[in-house]
Amino acid sequence: PWFDTFLDGLRKDYGVQTVWRNEPDGARRLMRALKEGRVAAVLIDQDTSLDNLYSPFFDLDAAHPSAPIRLAIRFRAPLLTSFIYRERRGYHCVVTEPIEYDPDDPQAPE
Repeated sequence: PWFDTFLDGLRKDYGVQTVWRNEPDGARRLMRALKEGRVAAVLIDQDTSLDNLYSPFFDLDAAHPSAPIRLAIRFRAPLLTSFIYRERRGYHCVVTEPIEYDPDDPQAPE
């Protein structure tokens, strides 16, 4: 809990609102952000006990929660993926690429 409080405060300092997965109105807040055209960044590289989808990652199936992806498709929001890697001490590189999808394709979440 103390780290969540620290992280939430740090994000607020940069103008970022955090929606925690266990918040009772979390899904509603996320949908409101998408309706308003705001950015919703979701950390989905965790295998959790949620409804998951699976994508290949180093020839293994990697789990990621499906709800944020389904919401983005429902609101026809652009999807991006980002990776951060360290180049050297104190320097990182962020690589961001779009994920193309057809929002009318029932297989789009996969």
